[in-house]
Amino acid sequence: MLMASILLIEDYPSLQKIYSTVLESAGHTVYVAPDGKEGLVLANQHQIDLILLDLLMPNTGGVEFLEAYNLKNHPTVKLIILSNVYTNQLLNQVLELGASNYLIKADVTPQTLVKVVNDTLAKPAPNTN
Repeated sequence: MLMASILLIEDYPSLQKIYSTVLESAGHTVYVAPDGKEGLVLANQHQIDLILLDLLMPNTGGVEFLEAYNLKNHPTVKLIILSNVYTNQLLNQVLELGASNYLIKADVTPQTLVKVVNDTLAKPAPNTN
């Protein structure tokens, strides 16, 4: 079982609570930011293994966070998009920016989230090649 530091960037308090509770009960440390701007601060303050990123948020959205954070500068960090917004263009954009996975919130149960997080943590980071 991999113990990881996870940064959850999500603007809905109810989802922050559900996701962080289920991930912490799976043994992970979870830092929560309500938007990309605060996410950047936390990402730079802590050694993060994986980021769960919502796309539509106030202040700084997910794509803006990705562009500012630049996963190429953080080759060991894995990133999963967790959003209800989905277009092929958006998918291609976030995959180009280094996302490992793209989950639709409406389809994700807490158990699924833990499984996808653990599976993603077990794989090598996509940016290390």
